[in-house]
Amino acid sequence: MSEDLTPIKWFWKHIPNFSGELLFEETLYKHTFYRVGGPTRVLAIPKNLEDLKLISEGIEITKIPTAVLGFGSNILVSDNGYDGLVIKTTKLNLEVSAREEEGKLIVKTGASLPLSVLLRNAIQGGWGGLEFLAGIPGTVGGAVFMNAGTHLGETKDKLYKVVVYFFKKPPVSLDIGDTRFIEFTQNQFKYEYRKNLFVPEEALIYAAEWIIHKDTPSNIKTAIDKILVRRKETQPIDHPSCGSVFKNPKNKKAWQVIDDLWLRGYQIGGAQFSEKHCNFIINLGTAKASDIKALIDLAKSRAKQELGIELEEEVKYLGF
Repeated sequence: MSEDLTPIKWFWKHIPNFSGELLFEETLYKHTFYRVGGPTRVLAIPKNLEDLKLISEGIEITKIPTAVLGFGSNILVSDNGYDGLVIKTTKLNLEVSAREEEGKLIVKTGASLPLSVLLRNAIQGGWGGLEFLAGIPGTVGGAVFMNAGTHLGETKDKLYKVVVYFFKKPPVSLDIGDTRFIEFTQNQFKYEYRKNLFVPEEALIYAAEWIIHKDTPSNIKTAIDKILVRRKETQPIDHPSCGSVFKNPKNKKAWQVIDDLWLRGYQIGGAQFSEKHCNFIINLGTAKASDIKALIDLAKSRAKQELGIELEEEVKYLGF
């Protein structure tokens, strides 16, 4: 970690004004699904808009490098940690409500809301169309940012609006006055497979709205239960992982590429390409981030050299 403590001193000074939590030199393995990763200089867990304003002020004054974290279900943190500020958004906005608008049934959700909670609400409210999110660990914000999906669909297909908060002053081209919030509508979305192109790094997703349809609670529950059973049968959910490590390359599944390379079950240190689903790298209990990264680099290198295939990660890196 850097010896420059100016940002830490600034955030320490403002702890009394913070409704959430401010933690210093907090190890991030506690906050990720992989259960690996070193410390961050500051971990902020905001609970309201006043906390966000304070964080924004701190970023502008201290110039501290900043990263946003949700549940940590799709991130690999370096063993050395992150020399900056990590903003964990899991307590910021947990709202969920439904309304009708121009003949559409719209569900509004806070970005902090766990997808599992959203789906429980969907069952209770008879909100059809969100079943494809079943089994995806993480929050609404993470799903929107990553365009999360399953074989049943992608996040972008059901989104109506996305509300984004900028920690730094938004680009002049957006012309939104003094507010740090920007509302993006469907015609402004820019998505690729497991990737968005319209939410910049210096911002976080605050809320999202979804277009859904009415269905019976029993139909929705049956569909979700079926997906969860399939997930349990086909994925190694009994070990820490980040889910699928690689995006599917053109005309082939990523797991098939890894299988063709005879890497199913291959292990480095405490990390292993899962025997059950080899596009999952699992932590057998003693893995380091460097072990996981070594497996990723090995698969990418061999796929390119032996098969002429460029593998691209779904997992995001922090501190590397």
